[in-house]
Amino acid sequence: MFPYNLIDKYIKEIDTTLKLRTLAAERLQRNDFWLQICNIYYSCFTAILALLSIKEGSSFLTVPSAIFTVTVAILVTFSNSLKYAHRASDLRANCDDLKISYMELTSFKFELINTRIFDDSCNQNLNIIINDYLQKLNDSEYHGISDVWKLKNPIKYALFYCFPLIIFWIFLFILPILFIIWRYSDFYFLFY
Repeated sequence: MFPYNLIDKYIKEIDTTLKLRTLAAERLQRNDFWLQICNIYYSCFTAILALLSIKEGSSFLTVPSAIFTVTVAILVTFSNSLKYAHRASDLRANCDDLKISYMELTSFKFELINTRIFDDSCNQNLNIIINDYLQKLNDSEYHGISDVWKLKNPIKYALFYCFPLIIFWIFLFILPILFIIWRYSDFYFLFY
């Protein structure tokens, strides 16, 4: 009996895994990009605050400058610990390995269709290919739920991943400006 159903199941599984891990690598690369932009933005903002506090000679901006200096240090440490770019590269390398398993399995299926012979050697070859795929599957991190949403349910992905993430990034970029407006406004002096 030919194991076409089993082969088709693994071909479909490898294809889905490739798509999900590719999406995960793209997501990690995108997160790394925005985190680096945020690091640069906060660093420049902190430098501007430091220069303004020196120029104006007041202690008015020293507190925000100190707060944003600490924020920049935390952001840089946080972004370095996540290693988004390295993880994305690792996932892309794993996808290249999985593509080899995909091609081996599809060519094996094509051979079976042409020869119509399934003996012990074919069974061993199939087991080797599947075991190799399972080993490669564990060689890298798994995709996230947001990657599954992006592939299978784009509306859920947009509502529960993209929208909150956009709001978060906008908040991060507006926060320093809001802080300075707050410090310069009369509202700030109500607390003193």
